[in-house]
Amino acid sequence: MPEKYRVTATTLNVRQGPSITEKIIGILQKSDAVELISKSGDGYWFKVKNDSIEGWASHKYLELVVPDSGIAEVFSWMPIALELVRKVSSRFKSFKKNTYHSYLHHRNTCFG
Repeated sequence: MPEKYRVTATTLNVRQGPSITEKIIGILQKSDAVELISKSGDGYWFKVKNDSIEGWASHKYLELVVPDSGIAEVFSWMPIALELVRKVSSRFKSFKKNTYHSYLHHRNTCFG
């Protein structure tokens, strides 16, 4: 069974080949689902397809969709926990970035 991915960016360019210089042949929207066909040699680009398009997209904006294994029936709280983990991890990235910028500002202000 092929792996499924979900788009995490607001929009994601789909290209003719695995390169930023390749022609854009379509655009995916946030939460669109795609099927993985193959990966570039360096693993950066994923060849994906859905009902309307087939092409190459950056892996950075694709998130693996874990197939439903029935675990939610056993652990009804699992979907809520997974969503919480996603939210916390994205907030942590933002916190880390903002904290670093505050540190740099403080360092430059105090030690000039």
